[in-house]
Amino acid sequence: MSKKDKESKVESAVTSTTEDQTPEASPQPEPSTEMAVVPVVQTNIVPADDGVTMQHLIGFLPHMKTALARTKRVEEEELLEAVGGLADDERQAFMGVLARMNPEKPGVYVQQRAFQVADIKLFQGTGNDPNRPEICPPGGYYTSQGEILAVPISHASLLKKPTALRLAVVMFFEGQQLWPLKDKNNNVLDRPGFPKSTNNAPLCSSLDRARGSFMGDCKACPFRPFKDGKPDRDGCRSEATFYVVVEGFTGIYRMIISGTSIKPCAQMIKTRVRTWATPWDYFFEITASPQAEGDRKWWVSNAKATETATPEAARKLLSLISRQVETEVYLPTLANLYQRPPGRELNQAAPAETPANVAALAASVKAAPDYSKNNI
Repeated sequence: MSKKDKESKVESAVTSTTEDQTPEASPQPEPSTEMAVVPVVQTNIVPADDGVTMQHLIGFLPHMKTALARTKRVEEEELLEAVGGLADDERQAFMGVLARMNPEKPGVYVQQRAFQVADIKLFQGTGNDPNRPEICPPGGYYTSQGEILAVPISHASLLKKPTALRLAVVMFFEGQQLWPLKDKNNNVLDRPGFPKSTNNAPLCSSLDRARGSFMGDCKACPFRPFKDGKPDRDGCRSEATFYVVVEGFTGIYRMIISGTSIKPCAQMIKTRVRTWATPWDYFFEITASPQAEGDRKWWVSNAKATETATPEAARKLLSLISRQVETEVYLPTLANLYQRPPGRELNQAAPAETPANVAALAASVKAAPDYSKNNI
């Protein structure tokens, strides 16, 4: 493939597994696969965008001033050079990934111009996700693009799929979401003090567990997790978002880990990468294991660091993908969240503690848990 052909396909690259909730927790709606984005309001305290660093976001994220000034966007020439250093099969696979992620397709005109990063989802056995392949078994990982990536060992031979995801983590952050309550029939219930819930979108989102899109200061929020040292089943749900690259550069994905998968998957990854120079020093294997409690059944994701170090040629490209995610996805979205007043300040006073009638409604949710919609 000529360099010109490569350049025509190379765009900005970026990188979910939305996991199950704990069996004793009320079922939550299927997480949105898009991070909320609001227009950036330029003010006179914001440095001009120099096209290289992220210093134009300093006015919105002053606590990250040093990092924003030194963080540089990925240039196309850097990406082309790194791709050229891959083995032939990896290079061809990665160019195919970029082509799939490119929103500019013949006959398609959309407002979103950035790369479209697919999510990895864990099938719990029920649910009506239109993107899930019909042959995907419970405990199987599939993408929002309709591809099965890994399955339980019971289906591996039949479907000719691996039993584990092998991937490198290029970027991750910890956030939390406040979801609408739902009744025993899975109908969305309104939370007093919040806008009327009409879909499965979170009521308040935080990308750093410090500031929420609706409630503002997370530390002062009455719905914060483990308030007074105790879990609040009706409060925010912690989650960890990982951007990953599948071994062989066959895909760049987002995984959102929450619920009972936090400890065996998200926490395991976080603990291991603390001792590495970069999160992508070694590959991880992600597998699903069945869980049961009474008549409740669900699947949990587990992470294990392998002894396979990422090849030197791959590390350069993984580093660029990490920067791309940071500069094109995470930092702009975080700045958007900080640059405006919380939603409650735009509309109304802060909601009070969960009233008794809402607690009673929430109790009805426990009658019929459905973990399928909480996962990835």
